[in-house]
Order: sequence, then structure tokens, then C-alpha cells
Amino acid sequence: MIVFRRLWSTLYPRVEFEQLAYRRRLASRVLVIHFGAMLVWLVSVLYLEWSVVDVSFVPPAANLAAAVAGVLVGLLAWLCIRRNRPVIAGYLLALVPLSLGTLNLLLGPSTIHFTSVTWLVSTVMAGAVIGAGAAFAFAAFASLMTLGSFLLARAGGLGSIAQLTPESAAIFLLSVPIASIVTAVIISMLSAQVQRTIDRLHSQAQRLSSLANTDPLTHLANRRYLLEQLDREFARARRYHRPLSLIYIDLDGFKAINDRHGHLYGDDVLQGAAKALSGILRTTDLLARIGGDEFAVLMPETEVGEADKVTDKLRRALAAYGNRLGGRVGLLTFCAGVATIHPEDDTIEGMLQRADEALYLAKNDGVGQTRSEFDVRAAAD
Repeated sequence: MIVFRRLWSTLYPRVEFEQLAYRRRLASRVLVIHFGAMLVWLVSVLYLEWSVVDVSFVPPAANLAAAVAGVLVGLLAWLCIRRNRPVIAGYLLALVPLSLGTLNLLLGPSTIHFTSVTWLVSTVMAGAVIGAGAAFAFAAFASLMTLGSFLLARAGGLGSIAQLTPESAAIFLLSVPIASIVTAVIISMLSAQVQRTIDRLHSQAQRLSSLANTDPLTHLANRRYLLEQLDREFARARRYHRPLSLIYIDLDGFKAINDRHGHLYGDDVLQGAAKALSGILRTTDLLARIGGDEFAVLMPETEVGEADKVTDKLRRALAAYGNRLGGRVGLLTFCAGVATIHPEDDTIEGMLQRADEALYLAKNDGVGQTRSEFDVRAAAD
């Protein structure tokens, strides 16, 4: 079973998302070549059959039917490309020259020189669109077919094959397998290089995305990423009528810590505070640093009352971290403003404004206070 799975993964490789666009473009270009090759194949085979005296005649109707079948397979491959199935499209395209060459060989065994070229084309197509494993499989098939057809042609005394000297026969028998295998090796190396390039670009893109979405000091999400996630969660909450809460946090007296101990020590305190706050949150919650000593917590599936309880836990976690500093900064506290989504909200701006107003009210009421948007409404009334 393990061997079968490995063989299947080699012959039918999984196309990662980063490779899908590349594979589709490559398959589309091979498809264009395929349709052109159908015309070239038909003209060349008919020319050989009608021009070379010592070659068995292949009925033109067979050539025409094979070319039409090749066009139909090409259309099917086009549908597979449009449906993001480049591997299937690659097999369809690679099997056409393989099948046509084999059919031509069966109808005219002495045309082995021509059919060996079509098998090499199938190896190139398979390796380019599908992968290295398919290229080696097609190369092996081409080698076996070359040997079998050569032996049949020699046994039947057909055409120029029967007139070859032992040395010439050995050279011919070795030329097709060597050409096919070398082609598969080259394609394998190129495919590996392309994969390494894609992986490197993907890694660079991930690093750039991380830099764009991460606060460099605390390694929390930054304001940009918070707004992106808030917009996504806001849309989901509105669609499915689910709760969503947002907490704005402002550390109390942090400027005094910077003035007394310096900004480097203040940065250390911010890093420790970020770890303390994030340690008690759920994996579905998002803690972000949105300013100097300002943080925000996005909490999906959370009502205002539950967000208030989480704020109390955050306050205790921050105070515990301050106690571990040995009294250098005193009691670490914060003020918080809590807002929730409303059915009438069309955009996130209203929710952001309510959280900001609640935080402003909490800071006006003193140190270590928490206020919600309902407190703001009650104060206004």
C-alpha cells in the first residue's frame, strides 16, 4: 500500500496553490503546440507514406481519424485546464503523441524512426506539465516500445530496419532510450529548479507579509492586520448574525516608565505586557498593538458581558507581570473600552468609534477603569 501511494504521488503529483497558475500557463502553451503538432503530424506521416518506397502504406483515413481524435483530446485537455486540473490535461496531451506514434507503428511497423520521435515528444510534454515522475514513466515506455517494435521489424524483414548491421542496430536501440532518459533527467532538473524558485518566492512573500502585518517590537499583529481581520469577522458576524466584540486597551502611566527608566526598558515592559496579555486569550482572539502603549483585542463569538470578564482577566494578568518586575514600575494597569457589533452597522467604522469613545470615558474616570459603549450611552443620557 505504501509503495502504491508513493507511485501514485509520483505519477499524479499534487499541485500546490503556488504552482497552479504556473502549471496552467504551461499546460496552455503545450496545448497550443499540440494543436499545431496535429497538423504537422498528419502532413509528415502522409508525406512519408506516399514518398518513401520501402515504407508500408498507412491508410490516409487512419491518419485523418487519428488527427481528429487528437483534436478532440486537445479540447478535453482545454476543459481540464479551465477547471484547474493541469495534471489531467498533461496526461491527455502527452498520451496523444504516444498513442499516435504507437498506432502508426502498428499500421506501418517500418516507420519506427518516425514514431520514436513522437514518443520523445510525449516524454517532454509529460515532464513539462505533469512532473519528473511522469517523464521517467513515458521514457521507460518509449524505450520498451522501441525495443519491441525493432524486434518485430527485424523478424518480419520490414524496411530499412531489417538491413541494419548489428552495430547500427545497437546504436539505434540505444539512441531512443538514452535520448528519452536524458530528456527526463533534464526536465527533472528544471522542474526541481522551478520548485526551488517557487518555494523561495513563497518564503519571501510570507516574510514580507509577516513584516507588513506584525508589530516589530512585540511581534503582535499591527493595526493594519487588525483592521483586515476585523473587516473579515465583521462581515461573517453580520452574515450569520453572530456576536463580535472589540476591546481597546491603553496602559496607564506608561510615559512615566519611559521617563524614569528609559525607552529601552520601556520596550522590554511592552514586550512582557504583550506576552502576559496574549497568554490568557483564546486562539480565536486577536491581540494587536495599535499604538505606542495601546492594544486592541478582537473577540469573535463574544458578547459585551463576556468581553468585560475577559478584560478583568487581562487586568489581572498584567498586574501579575508587573509584580514579577520587582516593584520597579509599580502596579501595571490599563483602561479599556468595549464595543460590540450592532445589527444596523454597515461598516466597521461605527464599531471602532464606539470602542474609542468607551476607552475615552474610561480614561476620564481614572486609572484601571473599563467602560463599554453602553456606559457611553448612559453617560450621554
